[in-house]
Amino acid sequence: MSSDSSSRRLWPGSYRFTATLGLLSYGAFVVYQSLADGGAWVCSGALLTTSARLSRSDALANVVAYVPLGLLLVLATTRAREAALAGGVAPARRSRSYLFQVLIAAAGSIAAVALMSASLEIVQACQTQRTSSAYDLLANALGGAIGAVGGLGLRASAGDAGSRGGLVAAHDARLRLLTAMVTVMWVVSQTMPWVFAVDVGTVRSNLSFLPHWSEGPPLDVWRVLRHAGAWVAIACTCRIGTRRASTAVAAFALAGGASLTLQLFLQARAPLSVEELTGMAVALLVVPSMVLAGAQPRPRRWAGGLRVAALVTVAAYELRPEPGVATQAFSLWPLVGLGGLLGAIDYALLFGWFGLAVVVASQWAAAGGVRRARRAWPAAAVVATLVFEIMQTRIAGRGPDVSAPLFTMLAVVGAIAVLRDGR
Repeated sequence: MSSDSSSRRLWPGSYRFTATLGLLSYGAFVVYQSLADGGAWVCSGALLTTSARLSRSDALANVVAYVPLGLLLVLATTRAREAALAGGVAPARRSRSYLFQVLIAAAGSIAAVALMSASLEIVQACQTQRTSSAYDLLANALGGAIGAVGGLGLRASAGDAGSRGGLVAAHDARLRLLTAMVTVMWVVSQTMPWVFAVDVGTVRSNLSFLPHWSEGPPLDVWRVLRHAGAWVAIACTCRIGTRRASTAVAAFALAGGASLTLQLFLQARAPLSVEELTGMAVALLVVPSMVLAGAQPRPRRWAGGLRVAALVTVAAYELRPEPGVATQAFSLWPLVGLGGLLGAIDYALLFGWFGLAVVVASQWAAAGGVRRARRAWPAAAVVATLVFEIMQTRIAGRGPDVSAPLFTMLAVVGAIAVLRDGR
């Protein structure tokens, strides 16, 4: 991927502004998620208890929920490398100073996340429907530390760039990393709650739907579209992020094999389905195009395919009717997660995946000559999720609110913050 410096420019303004916007938005949601629907305020509960049984899935969810906070804190509290390049300091001394600043920011971010989690756990002791847990505090702090280390790596790589040409190379490397993350995030979302058991009984249970699939209800077209769209999007990322067709096909096969294998050992009720297998089979029709694209595929075409396939995925999820009646009401407050943190993480992964996929697609499309893609495509993705939620007021069994556009926006802002730091 090559382009001049001006064509690579994202939104104007401070490099830290985007990360700060994402940090404040996500931090506000975490506070809301931690305290909403907590029942009556009676400060008589135990503080930081360890008596309750520790659930592996809940612990993992608490870790994952705080990773973005640590990452965004580091990105928001350190200056961009490009600003440092304008100074007159010697390169070696400049790099040492920059890395020291990043280390301080990472340590401060870990402490800030732990302090925030501790404050929320103390407040939860005053809610009748919440439990103040020491396990949650430790899991949240670990998640913040993982995110801070990720931010440390991103900032340190910018510090080592040493020139504007190096910053451009860093941007390209991060774009390829985020391109791969589109695949990783989908596989992660399909393998929740990330608790596995390597035994024959688990595999047999997870494949129990196959012998009787013809006797069951007809295929759910909405679910087929959801999985087909996701795997077509993954095929597009594999092709657009690699230079050789054989590598792209191998990456696609590896992703599909990993997802299926992990789900075979997943301790959950029927993680696999005929609809998922059918959707993956539909995505296989893209493989010949991956091969025929040649050694130098046109990024704008695959970027357009990625964008459309990701949109089909979320549209199939958003517009699918559920048992019940249409609510006719739209909530201006996020409703996701009030039934449990794990459900909120699952929901956030879907729309976070969508936002990330569209940002990646917009970057590749811009590199292929679609000038307005960087701004227009991510903005359109957020608007699309809002439109889908409004349409749910007419769809049976759905509870429309602002959660979908919120998570999409946060993913867009986070991805842009990561990419901007490499420019």
